[in-house]
Amino acid sequence: KENPILIAIDKNCSNFIRRLNGTCLLCEKSSEQYELSFCYQREVWVLYSYLDNLLDAMNFAYAIMQIGATKIYVILVRL
Repeated sequence: KENPILIAIDKNCSNFIRRLNGTCLLCEKSSEQYELSFCYQREVWVLYSYLDNLLDAMNFAYAIMQIGATKIYVILVRL
């Protein structure tokens, strides 16, 4: 429960995390398409790699905030 949940908005971020031997969820569709209750009282990092995806990342973060995550970070990963 101490480790953050990593959510990648695009495949570039997902591949980057996997190259580092990490685990993340690839969520390329809108947040309504996913069951996000596992984010309750957790720290969540929403990762994106293109500025065009900023709005999608922010919308995803907002949906996670409504679930009740304790901390949410939206992070641009420059590859």
